[in-house]
Order: sequence, then C-alpha cells, then structure tokens
Amino acid sequence: MQKGFSIINMFYFLFIIGFMLGCDNEKKWEHLKTENITEKVFVERFYKSYGVHSGGSQKYFVTDSSTYRFSVGTCDDKQYFTMKVDDSVLTVEKYSRRNLKNGESKIIETKTYDLEDY
Repeated sequence: MQKGFSIINMFYFLFIIGFMLGCDNEKKWEHLKTENITEKVFVERFYKSYGVHSGGSQKYFVTDSSTYRFSVGTCDDKQYFTMKVDDSVLTVEKYSRRNLKNGESKIIETKTYDLEDY
C-alpha cells in the first residue's frame, strides 16, 4: 500500500495545473491598432488567433483615452465593424462577408450609443 504522493500522482497534478494555466485565453489578445473616429474618439482593435485552420476573432473598443472605454463587440475573420459619430451619437454597424460572393458585404447588426452617457 502506498502512502503520500507518488511520482505518477505528481505527474498528473502538474499536468492538470499546466493545462489550466494554458487555458487562460484572455492574455492572448494582441493589440492591432488604434484609429481615430473623430478628434477625441478612438477605436482600439485587438486580435486573437485560434490557430492555422481556425481563423481568429477581433474585439473592438471605443474610448476617449481618459473618461470612458467600452466594448462594441467581437467579430470573426469574415465580419467587421464600421463606426461614425454624429454630434454625441456613435453608430456602429456590423457587416458580414459570410456566404456572399465577389467581396460583397451585408449589414447584420446596427447599434447606437450616446457618448454623453459615458
């Protein structure tokens, strides 16, 4: 009868700990770029790859660099967002190129945000 931790049990323990640490996907988002929408409103884009065959995702955040920063959404490699500001209203349109030919895109979602609320 064995008492305490055996070498095999230690191996399984370390394997499980390593697997759990490897699943921390939040650290794998890479900053792509920051673009101006207006003089004081910016869009930050982050990208995460899912490997060679799986593509990836992008997260979009809107910020003024000092008082607010919020997410407007996430999209995959066949989608993208466009944004414009009129007065203090931000309009976000999400487009998809999925199942379309010749580079066509279609709007699949539209959101509006009042920037004065942030």
